[in-house]
Amino acid sequence: ATTTRGVNGFDADKFAFDTSQFTNDLGGGVFTATLSADGMSVSVRFTPNHGPLASPINYGRAHSTFLRILVENILTNSTSDPDGDARLLVRTGGSTNGSFIATNGGYVIYAPTNNLSESFIYVISDAHAYRPADTVRMATNWLTITVTNALGIAQSISTGGASVTVRFAGIPGYKYDVERTTDLASGAWTVLLTTNAPAAGVWIYVDTSPPPGGAFYRTRQY
Repeated sequence: ATTTRGVNGFDADKFAFDTSQFTNDLGGGVFTATLSADGMSVSVRFTPNHGPLASPINYGRAHSTFLRILVENILTNSTSDPDGDARLLVRTGGSTNGSFIATNGGYVIYAPTNNLSESFIYVISDAHAYRPADTVRMATNWLTITVTNALGIAQSISTGGASVTVRFAGIPGYKYDVERTTDLASGAWTVLLTTNAPAAGVWIYVDTSPPPGGAFYRTRQY
């Protein structure tokens, strides 16, 4: 709307927009009224609602373990919205290797039936009060869970003479590397032994040639 005499007392809050005749166009968008810089016209603009964005997600788990993934973490760390809208988790899909997946509102529950890495989709929407005829803006991406080689610390370490005795615990029947380093900052570990955890899950390793000055020991699960 344009006037030759200017606009006095403009107040955008006084405008009421009737959107009842629109079908499937709004999708959460909004109308706004603004006064031009010269004060001679009023413009009405429709800003559409933009869809949310979902990024790929990667988690790791140890052998024979399940995961409870906080939905809030998924939405905060792996999704966004161009309009700054809040997001909602709509649903999850089936896993690529048949594991059990469910949501209870606060968590995504992942209970594997195997020790394979697998993926499933997750679907989000923006948190708008959509009308029945509106198009709900959604986004989809993959959540991948990878089986990692879990690290374990020594249960106890003792020295006697020229040797070091280290006690470890693990899952019976699973394969482990016993590793040693003299410098944690370097990230370099030497494999001393590869073995399977016994039936009781506890085993002893005796280092007959420990380095001078001490060392650090750990296990890495296959």
